[in-house]
Amino acid sequence: KLAWCEAPILRLSKGVTPDRKSYVQVRVNRYSGSYVEVYLKTNGKRYVKAPLKNEKISFYKGKIRFSYQRKTVLYCKIRTYRLKKGKKYYSNFSKEKRIRL
Repeated sequence: KLAWCEAPILRLSKGVTPDRKSYVQVRVNRYSGSYVEVYLKTNGKRYVKAPLKNEKISFYKGKIRFSYQRKTVLYCKIRTYRLKKGKKYYSNFSKEKRIRL
């Protein structure tokens, strides 16, 4: 099954909120489609789809934050999709990105 569009481009960054909670931010830079799925993994584990409140990209304005509490290496990849007549059409996965937390 061929993908309907090219893979999205993402960027990872980390930061701290004013109340001192650590987060990692996934920013979707270039994409096609209206919805996003984020897959995360830590050292040597399998990718797990991250639970999102809403998968619509415009809901997050292209930025999605996840909190974390321990030092580790995080790997991330995403794919976008669009709905057409109730069916999901997925893009290819983005390149795997890595960030040390």
